[in-house]
Amino acid sequence: MIDEIIIKKFIEVGKELEDDLSRAIPIFHKLKNNSDVNTIGPTKCHIIANDLTNTDLCYLIKSIVIAESLFKWVGGSASSSIWLFRELQSKDYSISINLANWILPRTNNYYVPFGFNNHGAKTYYEYLEISKKRSEQFSRSIEFKNKQEDIASKEREKRKQQQKLSAELRKTNERKNFVDMLKNHSVTEQIKILAMDDKYSIGFYPTSVATKSTDEILKHLNQEIILKLLVKLKGKHKGPWGSFKRRLIEI
Repeated sequence: MIDEIIIKKFIEVGKELEDDLSRAIPIFHKLKNNSDVNTIGPTKCHIIANDLTNTDLCYLIKSIVIAESLFKWVGGSASSSIWLFRELQSKDYSISINLANWILPRTNNYYVPFGFNNHGAKTYYEYLEISKKRSEQFSRSIEFKNKQEDIASKEREKRKQQQKLSAELRKTNERKNFVDMLKNHSVTEQIKILAMDDKYSIGFYPTSVATKSTDEILKHLNQEIILKLLVKLKGKHKGPWGSFKRRLIEI
């Protein structure tokens, strides 16, 4: 347990931290062996804060913040300065803002004083601004992710339907006529037909489209066609189509 004498010692040291840290550092050595003060937890911090004036509570928080940095005490997101700072916030929010402005440029614990990542902010309002921007970025990221997942889900369903139809028509005259039609086009044109095809799966096409697609032909495809081909080739493919996909990605 942390006794009142230790707390008073930290408060006295905290009084020396108004402006000149270098002048106060020598007196910190009498606090070096009291690292337990940084891990007393929220319940004890609540009891301590209730027994102190707001001014002395500020002194106590300041001295713990500097001692934690100076002596590399273990604290992290459970540092006593965080719990004590929250007690101060509940007692007088305006004073806590001024204290946050004092703490932020002096702590090397990025959880201090809020218990959340302070993002390297040097003032309270800078912290709010950074947090707001990061929150907006996170919201946009989630929105984008949801849209991408929706698109991916629709693409999977479309490929599933294409594969089902292609399997049903595999040995029909429709496929024979389709293959005959492809033969009337150059390899480049066959690839473009494949890329723009929303009806049939990759398996409906003769593998000759893949084997005759040289690297030189692939290099001259525009980006839209390449992207559509990669969407068409989603998933694992063996043989000529697997090789075609690898060469397309490399190019």
